[in-house]
Amino acid sequence: MYDTLTKRIIKEYKDDKKTQLNHNEIQYVITWKEKYKMKDDIIIEAVRRAVKRNKGSFSYINTILENWYKENVTSGSDIMELDKKYQKKYKNTDVKEKVINNLKVCVKKLNKKAIIPTRGSTGAAGMDLYACIDEDVEIHPHETKIIGTGIAVSIPRGYVGLIFARSGLATKNDIAPANKTGVIDDDYRGELKVSCHSHSNEFNPEKHIIHNGDRIAQLVIMPCMYTEFTEVEYLDQTERGTGGFGSTGKN
Repeated sequence: MYDTLTKRIIKEYKDDKKTQLNHNEIQYVITWKEKYKMKDDIIIEAVRRAVKRNKGSFSYINTILENWYKENVTSGSDIMELDKKYQKKYKNTDVKEKVINNLKVCVKKLNKKAIIPTRGSTGAAGMDLYACIDEDVEIHPHETKIIGTGIAVSIPRGYVGLIFARSGLATKNDIAPANKTGVIDDDYRGELKVSCHSHSNEFNPEKHIIHNGDRIAQLVIMPCMYTEFTEVEYLDQTERGTGGFGSTGKN
């Protein structure tokens, strides 16, 4: 049986089957109520707006809710005030959304609980990667844990996938990839995993807990040059020459 909030979310998609959320996505949206104490009506309003704008996607709903959470929205009147604020800010701004490139990347779920990567906003370069784990994972200061995403991808030839830290998670919770940037080669077909490292220290000794469905990193797909090295006896000369670390100045 579905709970009341789940039924209300499903109802909002009665005329929009194309972008209708799946079970896992609905459960993640509901975590805004469980983890962040958001009211049902606030969550439904976010879903309603996403559907109305023909962008009823999972990522667009989360973008709205994340923005409202940052703005401490707790009621309908708060939403109205925020709308007025944005209308005033963008009153004389001509905003046009354009898709510059549309590269298709095939994604396979290796686990039913897995969440397909989502884009936080139209202009976001990275796609959010979600934890797919059976139980919560604790990461203590200076500790690294491998977190699976439950998905595998087929990156087109000539491109590479780069896994970067999520700015909010890194700056607020000190959690970032241990290898700084993960490299996903186009011929790799295994599960995408993130080596999450806690950079916390004695001044912030709190452990960080990763839950199933948490966003843990972001994946950026970029063009990649396949190079060949040719051994030579001499290299072309430059003004800088062999000057290395600090050779151009301290600042």
